[in-house]
Amino acid sequence: MPDTSEMQIATTLRQAIPNLDPTRSLQISELERFYEDRVEVTELLKRMEVELQVQNNCKFLLTGHRGAGKSSALTKLEQMLEIGNGLWVVPISILDKLNLSDVDSKDIIFLMALEILEQCKKHNLKLSKAVQLRLETWSNEIEIVKTIGESAQMSAETKAEISTPSLGWLTLPVKALLSVGGRVGKETETREAIRKTIKPAFSELLAIIDDLQQEIFRLTQKQVVCLVDGTDKTTIEIAETLFYKNGADLSAPQVSVVYTFPVALQSSQEFNQITAYFNDTFVLPNFKIQAQQHQSTQAEKDAELEHCKHGIEGLQHIITRRVQANLFNPVALKDICQASGGIPRIALQLAKAACVNAVVRQDTQVNTDDVARAITRERQAFQKMLTYAQLELLQDVRTKKTIDTDPEKGYLQLLHNLSVIEYVNGKVWYDVHPIVHDLL
Repeated sequence: MPDTSEMQIATTLRQAIPNLDPTRSLQISELERFYEDRVEVTELLKRMEVELQVQNNCKFLLTGHRGAGKSSALTKLEQMLEIGNGLWVVPISILDKLNLSDVDSKDIIFLMALEILEQCKKHNLKLSKAVQLRLETWSNEIEIVKTIGESAQMSAETKAEISTPSLGWLTLPVKALLSVGGRVGKETETREAIRKTIKPAFSELLAIIDDLQQEIFRLTQKQVVCLVDGTDKTTIEIAETLFYKNGADLSAPQVSVVYTFPVALQSSQEFNQITAYFNDTFVLPNFKIQAQQHQSTQAEKDAELEHCKHGIEGLQHIITRRVQANLFNPVALKDICQASGGIPRIALQLAKAACVNAVVRQDTQVNTDDVARAITRERQAFQKMLTYAQLELLQDVRTKKTIDTDPEKGYLQLLHNLSVIEYVNGKVWYDVHPIVHDLL
């Protein structure tokens, strides 16, 4: 269950621990206080905003390392689009509703339809009788939804609780359909029953989304934009099936959609085929905290070091926006940022673990030893995960600062699990995660 309570800046280490939870996404109401603006990210989001405003039915990919801040960027984009007042924004998290170890493209499109309906319900839209009839007919064709609806009807009759809903289209079959959304990810039987109906009649699901888009535009003069988060957090194999083998499904709905996308697939040989289904790809950079070697001039070296300095400062701000700066020894805070590899989620993870270490010591400030223990724990997690063959590949990356994109070589898996990090400074280069260096 996601934390929906609004965050307040922490003044003690015990308060800091939940604030630094790396799995907690920022809410729109928290952006002003806790979101760290970066010039390159602001420019990226403005480009996305412009394209979404001037184009209908466009499909975008938002990529970057896991933990680079794609969820927060989508929340910021949602805020920007809503302020613009020209688009009907539907945020969708497959992390909350679907099973990442067993998810297919049609699950995502089914969830998209339900989330658009939920937004119609939230905004009290009066959908037409024609759409109501289509929704009811479709709901009753899904056996498990029909069963839920009939059970609800029997219960209502038994308790004499039948009442006219405030929205005419929100009938028992449609309510039953909406109730299934929270069960698809948790119940294998429900997931299989939904797929059994949807797969042979996928065009009907797409037609319903199209009907809803047209109704929303008729009532609000706004085009639908779905922001789908979590599609980058599956395994590489599942992501490849979603975007490469079934990219046509993901691009089929007649609404604009932004999908988060794993950075490893962007470096794969299949990426050119994947982009055929999507209008554009936007890359969310991590914070640059490592300088590439062998710059040709002193000016280039100085510029590189300046970028790294700004990267460290930016990561520090992410932490000190959530907690008072005096809870961390300044050197300890810098150690966290340098060890993070420029990935905000890892910086938060290390900061949280260091806070726990300090609380266990019964201290009121995180010191360098607390951070060192947090880094050691993270390094041990990598050590348990990496094979001898992968450690040899990492040695090669550390030396050559590049990877082989052939999926059979194994480098993409290292990119996916964050033991290799991609950097950009005019050209793309790669390095081993700072925490992993000591394992080589």
